[in-house]
Amino acid sequence: MINNISIITAHFYDFDWTNLLLRNLSIYTDANRIKEIIVINQDRTEDSRLYLQKLDPRIRVVEYPKSNKHFEIKGHDHAMVLNKAVNEVNGDYVCIFDSDAHPINHTWLNICEEILEYFDAVLALVPGSAINTHPCFMMYKKECITNAMSFDQDLFSNKIDTGRLIGKQMVKNGRKVYFASPNKTFFGLWGYLYLD
Repeated sequence: MINNISIITAHFYDFDWTNLLLRNLSIYTDANRIKEIIVINQDRTEDSRLYLQKLDPRIRVVEYPKSNKHFEIKGHDHAMVLNKAVNEVNGDYVCIFDSDAHPINHTWLNICEEILEYFDAVLALVPGSAINTHPCFMMYKKECITNAMSFDQDLFSNKIDTGRLIGKQMVKNGRKVYFASPNKTFFGLWGYLYLD
């Protein structure tokens, strides 16, 4: 059974998404299986930090200095903060959710657990790609984290977006990766569903 999960998400100026993610985690996930919830405070204000700390007693709010280098290329430094946060986890498993990506039923963790019996990681694919990944959802064994893993690989040379090459990096490091395909939702008008 998968226990000791470190959940990572980032807060981008909008508490509604973070609140909804935390609510859905509490509804659809056994609290005993979550070791910690790390929320990256990307707007870097004291008010946000204080508000985020009050949302759930398991939350550990982390904040990193702004990377102007990342902002110049992408208008945010999401890749840089994920690089830092994944190295601070205390759990045996790492689960990354974008603040606007949530579990929507009780089976999500059981599905991941079945996959992780045979694979080291479950990574969401970018729509239309066969191997490029998206940090809207990633779950993997902590031992997959290596110095070679970088959410900003090829960002500065080829403007590759956040986390797109994480799957390739893991495969190159000998990890078995399950690439989860996206299915369009709301009659194809908005969003994607992973792992059905």
